[in-house]
Amino acid sequence: MIMLPHPGTDHASGAADPFGTPASMRTRRGTPLAELGSLVAGFGVRPERLAELAGLGPEQLLFGDATLPLAGMARLLSAATALTGRDDIGLLLGRRIDALAGLGLVGQAMRHAPDLRTALDDLLTHQRRSADAPILYLLRANEEVFLGCALPGPAGESTSELLDAVIAAGVGLIRSLVGVVASEILLARRQPAAPDAYRAVLGAPVRFDAPMTALVLDARALARSIPDADPCRRARLLADVAASRTPHPPDIAADVVRALLPHIVFGAATLDAIAASLGIHPRTLERRLREEGLSFRSLQSRLQLDVACRLLRDTRMSVAAISEALGYCDPSAFGKWFRRAAGATPAHWRERSGCIGQPDGDATQRSCLSGNHNRELLGSF
Repeated sequence: MIMLPHPGTDHASGAADPFGTPASMRTRRGTPLAELGSLVAGFGVRPERLAELAGLGPEQLLFGDATLPLAGMARLLSAATALTGRDDIGLLLGRRIDALAGLGLVGQAMRHAPDLRTALDDLLTHQRRSADAPILYLLRANEEVFLGCALPGPAGESTSELLDAVIAAGVGLIRSLVGVVASEILLARRQPAAPDAYRAVLGAPVRFDAPMTALVLDARALARSIPDADPCRRARLLADVAASRTPHPPDIAADVVRALLPHIVFGAATLDAIAASLGIHPRTLERRLREEGLSFRSLQSRLQLDVACRLLRDTRMSVAAISEALGYCDPSAFGKWFRRAAGATPAHWRERSGCIGQPDGDATQRSCLSGNHNRELLGSF
């Protein structure tokens, strides 16, 4: 959801850019990087210093046309946190972002969708068209809907600030479409120094140390009509989107990762299910992965390890709660698997990663979907 806030044109090339550059953060005025430069300046940090850490010229950060991959944006936000001493820097950035404008033509089409569910389907469908965009998914569990976000890539560095920014932008997106406020916000991060600021900005109770990052909505909100929707204009916009080129299309491995990652934190996904979601026969999917020197099982295991490491590093969830969130019935089985995969026990890995402080008790750290068997993945990507 962190995307270029000026739809329609790629000013660097003059080409149409209907997706608002979801994989890279362009740095014109009003875009995330420019907003970040302005934000840190307000805390007494010279934007030039931040630009230097990103390998950008100062004019690129504030006025230029550079791009920064998603992983680079995560590192830059971490640097901004260190320079400003503000651990809510991602939240403050996300509050400034107009996510619908950043989605370009897709965002305009969402404004003219008949209801929130259709608009979110637009978002999920077209996010997939970039290999380096946040992974979004929509999960229904009984009377609640989770609009979740995960980030692709290994868990070598913290992504807490970037996820803060994405979730804050998502809150603004839902409000602008139907005026709905989330019933709860889940953040897979440790509680910051000023947690009350999160509730004030996000407008809902916030649960830190959650196994996923998501907006929680009443399921009935999906049927909310979008005011002033124009179906004829929407049809024209979607035709323009369909005719556009696909920016940075993902390869088959990236496709599988994006389809599989949402399942890691609330249940296992089979090869057949993932292949069906991609419109590929399971044997064809296995063959194409083998051509890239991969297998479905190896990708699934790698993603599970990435998620486990992120939760160990970025949250204060207990090992037992992380084990449960990843679908293990027995924490000892999770511990044995983790030690084989990571070369250390979960507790030792957490200590080596620089995390300090004791995790909270299991009673408050249970998975938000624990004991809820009526789950349905409504869409992902």
